[in-house]
Amino acid sequence: MVRLRSSTILASLGIISGLVFPLHAETVFDHRENILGTSFDMVVHGAKKEMATKAIEAAVLEIKRLQLVFSPAWKNSELAELNARQMVISEDMQLVLKACEYWQERTMGNLSCQLGDIKAMWADAVKSGNLPDKAELDELLEKISRTPMEISEGAVDVQGVKLDPTALSKGYILDSALKVAQFYVPEATGIKLDIGGDALYWGGAMAKPAWTIGIANPFDTADNAGFMATLALSGKAVASSGHRTRTFSVGGQNYSQIIDPKTGWPVENAPAATVVANDAMTADALATALSVMPIGEGLQLINSLAGVEALIASSDGQQFSSADWHKFLAANHVSNEVAWKNDFRFKVNFDIPDKDEGNYKRPYVGIWVTDTKRELVRSLLLLGTGKEWMEETYVWWRRYGRKVKAVVDGVTRPTRMPGKYNITWDGRDDYGKPVNEGDYILHIEVAREHGGHTYRQIPISMKNEAFSLTQAAEGELGDVAVYFGENIKR
Repeated sequence: MVRLRSSTILASLGIISGLVFPLHAETVFDHRENILGTSFDMVVHGAKKEMATKAIEAAVLEIKRLQLVFSPAWKNSELAELNARQMVISEDMQLVLKACEYWQERTMGNLSCQLGDIKAMWADAVKSGNLPDKAELDELLEKISRTPMEISEGAVDVQGVKLDPTALSKGYILDSALKVAQFYVPEATGIKLDIGGDALYWGGAMAKPAWTIGIANPFDTADNAGFMATLALSGKAVASSGHRTRTFSVGGQNYSQIIDPKTGWPVENAPAATVVANDAMTADALATALSVMPIGEGLQLINSLAGVEALIASSDGQQFSSADWHKFLAANHVSNEVAWKNDFRFKVNFDIPDKDEGNYKRPYVGIWVTDTKRELVRSLLLLGTGKEWMEETYVWWRRYGRKVKAVVDGVTRPTRMPGKYNITWDGRDDYGKPVNEGDYILHIEVAREHGGHTYRQIPISMKNEAFSLTQAAEGELGDVAVYFGENIKR
């Protein structure tokens, strides 16, 4: 957890850009792993550290409470009990299931919370390596179609059709956690709550009236993939669906995690959707549905809804936006188009080696480009959050980090486990401007808390000539391969 203090006289008085902060107010960050099975990031601006910390802990407790309600994996969850017998359900479950009914109708059946059995069949297929029997899937779909979900006086009988409301429950959990946190910090000027990329942004970031959010390119699997769009949001939720990395494999073939409720099969060539709405449950539901619906029908639905906008990317990368999506674009939004000439691409593959150590800590990684005078040109990848990251990657931090202010608040990149990674560079500097042809230096720094530290400088000539180079593993950094040229697919 990190505390950042403003150094200006105005900030010490609690007045910045017309915003009024409580005296001694701080900014408190919290990053955790394995919250709802993914990463958790929360930021509280403008409240005392003690109360901000309490707000964060209360939010985490609320998330864990609701996980016990909605988890399809926990045998003791309310959902598991509901799928086993008729029962009176909690108010939380009622709200989510009623929202399921509503959005199933509004999306013309492209969203369903009755796919528990079908998802179980695909989970079994992953284990066995054999695809589900189509006749059995069709039989299940027929059973679902004639077994509507009904809630009567708080009681539900699933009638043998297992429910799985995860398309909405994660958003509901985010909404509830934010409300609990706000109770503890009514004086806060901004709160960010992000679970695995779906997030709520309330108020503003630091002295800014809004949060700057990067929407990751869903079809670029590079670990530092650029943004499709940069948004400025306040009092909004964001959810995305259809990212190419969210797949499962059966018999060596990859399939989308998104199941078409009408066929029972994973959606082929699913479009990727990002939805901005006033609450996370709405954003969550619509993002899932848009990855199933034809793009035209999806945009027609979004344009009919108040307070909702969406950006949809087809499987070939074409982007389609709702009528007023442009109103959320940040003033500093820049193109992601690659700036290299001759359709060249730049790519770095690198390994983080596994260390046989009992108290292994994930490494902090910094990768950046400078000119030959060591002036910063582009920060390519910064893995790690908090004070420890600043101290361990000391080359980056001492030379550049203390001088560089974050441009994007909404995309976090936590530390990673050992494995193979790749990054790209689009030929632009940190301000989105194309760089000049010439000689540069690629810097790679890898460090572990209380562990080893490796720092490399690799000269690169970014002109009209293709090149490739490799460096062998050393210390905390595994093999490194750098490529520059046409049609790189390595």
